[in-house]
Amino acid sequence: MPVPHMSPDQGFPSRIADAVAGARHNLVLTADGDLYGWGWNEDSPLLPFDATAEVPSWENNIVCEPTLVPLPDSNASSENDTVALTKIACSNGRSFGITTEGRLVVAGSNEFGCLALDPQLGGLTVKPRFEREFSQIKKPYDCANGVQLHPGQGLTQSGKVVDVQATALATFVTVQVEE
Repeated sequence: MPVPHMSPDQGFPSRIADAVAGARHNLVLTADGDLYGWGWNEDSPLLPFDATAEVPSWENNIVCEPTLVPLPDSNASSENDTVALTKIACSNGRSFGITTEGRLVVAGSNEFGCLALDPQLGGLTVKPRFEREFSQIKKPYDCANGVQLHPGQGLTQSGKVVDVQATALATFVTVQVEE
């Protein structure tokens, strides 16, 4: 059973299967399939922002301790059936994972198209913008609001995602194609 936060005294609730460090955030995948993250969350690579809030929730910009990251539903027939991840990666305000079915999950910054999405994010939920009207510092790109299934990668019957690597300016996705 996942816990909302890691216990500093007892550690994670199960063995660590994978751990990755991005530029300003970190992810840990446990052997039970739970994903924990902490660090800078301005682009929403960890936790989604509340899109209905009238006042921006700036406290979500920093996740101070390892926190359970909500995973999307697997689109299976049963309700509350979240995806199970086998691999994770992160870098520069974005996070990635590969599901057991070979689907890609993405979160965070789509700067330079690093989520393999068009500028409109391919229909994914977009992080709400909280820039002030008079601000001259406006991001020219949108961010995926929390971890979501990629709308295209791993959807075909003939291929599945087998690896993902993230660097400062690029993302490499390896797709295995069935003949």
